[in-house]
Amino acid sequence: LDALAFKAGNDIMLFSQDVETGKKLIQQAIDRGEISQKRVEESVKKILMTKYVLGLNQYTPHNPENINQELNNTEHQKLMQSLYADALTLIKDEKKILPLDCSKTYYYVPLEEAPHETFLETLQLGTTVIKKQPAEVATIPAGATVIVGVHKDNSTAYKPYQVSEASKKIIANLSAKHPVLLNIFGSPYALRDLNISPVSTVLVSYENNDDSMKATASALNGNTTIHGKLPVLVNDDLPAETGIQQNAAARIQLPAKH
Repeated sequence: LDALAFKAGNDIMLFSQDVETGKKLIQQAIDRGEISQKRVEESVKKILMTKYVLGLNQYTPHNPENINQELNNTEHQKLMQSLYADALTLIKDEKKILPLDCSKTYYYVPLEEAPHETFLETLQLGTTVIKKQPAEVATIPAGATVIVGVHKDNSTAYKPYQVSEASKKIIANLSAKHPVLLNIFGSPYALRDLNISPVSTVLVSYENNDDSMKATASALNGNTTIHGKLPVLVNDDLPAETGIQQNAAARIQLPAKH
């Protein structure tokens, strides 16, 4: 696969399944003339130019003891929040659930295996949200709006993106009885075999980490505009560039919690 990827125009192979074998196959393709020296030099020069633009030709080593503080400074955190906010993709909002109304009470059901606490805690800063475990969904009042968070572990590209059958059943049952805001904290491909027709609102947040969850909660509370588009074809109903805009909205905030 590495040799084929290089032939196709990729300059860097990410997540190679076998680096040593990949290197050998690329070299063999070069030796056979299937990959020209010009093609190799093209990629090498692009990589070197990128390093030059980033100033790595005058690289100064950083003290590893301070690396965490340097990478997580206020400026970098603001940039991360902005990037995640720009990526948020609203697939549908048929019952106009968004932005959330701080005068209402919402119910939140976390699904799948990854952490969700940051999302809930940030959401509760601007809206009244009551958490219910999957086993407790029957106790949610009739007609109440339910936020379903699908929190997938995407710490590596090899983690499965699919939604479990148990979670699909919960989403279907809730959608039959409640207005549901389905929030995918993971790959948009999670929607590939998920029936979202009965779901009122669907939002894709792409990753499940603190920055993504904070940006999502802020957008749901109306603090930022949602305007992202799907970067890939998910299925016939969800082509690339799918996405609708939800403008930020002025709203009365809940009193600060002490």
